[in-house]
Amino acid sequence: MLRKITFLHLQGNTSKNTKETKGRLTELESRIKEVEEMGELVSDSHAKSLLIGLLDEETKRHTALVQGTASYATLRREIREFVNYASRRTEP
Repeated sequence: MLRKITFLHLQGNTSKNTKETKGRLTELESRIKEVEEMGELVSDSHAKSLLIGLLDEETKRHTALVQGTASYATLRREIREFVNYASRRTEP
């Protein structure tokens, strides 16, 4: 029940751009850590589902090949690398 409440606002809201994805990724990581510190485990598939659901279109396209086969940790790392690169690319 706690897990459902904690992640409810993250579901169904995709990010508008890579900068927003970067912030929401950090928020998701924090929420997962909170839930696990309270003794509830977040399954790899649930974490991946939440992660994929918050991605902006550009990041989703870039990571499409690994989304189905990678673990949550691997997918998170790929996304983090891409959004960090994309944010450096768009800074003035």
